[in-house]
Amino acid sequence: PSELAAQAFVGVLRAGHLQAAPDYRVERRVCAGHDLLLATRGHGHVLTLGRLFPVAAGELAWIHGARPHAHWADPLDPWELLWVRIDGPSLEPIAASLGIDEQPVFSLPDPARLTRIFRRILGLLGAPPPALEALLYREATRLVASLFEIRQDRPAEFPVGTGLPPAVRRTTEQMSLYYYRPWRVDQLARLAGISAPQYFRSF
Repeated sequence: PSELAAQAFVGVLRAGHLQAAPDYRVERRVCAGHDLLLATRGHGHVLTLGRLFPVAAGELAWIHGARPHAHWADPLDPWELLWVRIDGPSLEPIAASLGIDEQPVFSLPDPARLTRIFRRILGLLGAPPPALEALLYREATRLVASLFEIRQDRPAEFPVGTGLPPAVRRTTEQMSLYYYRPWRVDQLARLAGISAPQYFRSF
């Protein structure tokens, strides 16, 4: 990406499609960016921060490149992957908000939706049109937004504000998802449907 795109966008560094052999394995101490691996068939494994996570067809693994990591195919049922490597200054807080270090694997309620995004990214890289970086940014942002939706819909995998009243928990979820907004107490109280003093007393 250009210098401007690297600072302004969630950029796509590389992307591809892989039908893994039974002995396929990648192991790295670090690499640039974040790898998103979408298993379209078969099974594999991801190792990050010393923890092992199985990955099945219809699941996506987010690998943080700044952490030592490895991924490999199940030799009895090697995976087929669509993958994309993304990078940008906003990805560090996004990965933290999504709880990537604790749970890097997403079970996708609609794998076809994300498959279409991956395929559009591959198509854009295969035949670069004008405004390529902006178009790739659009697709990468759609991909990340889809993962936010999944974690928001499944609070058991990504607990935020547990132990709080449901109305107040809704505000902590919104603050986690939209961390870049300048939230004010009166806005949060309105979102919870209570007064600002009641909101303070809820903690």
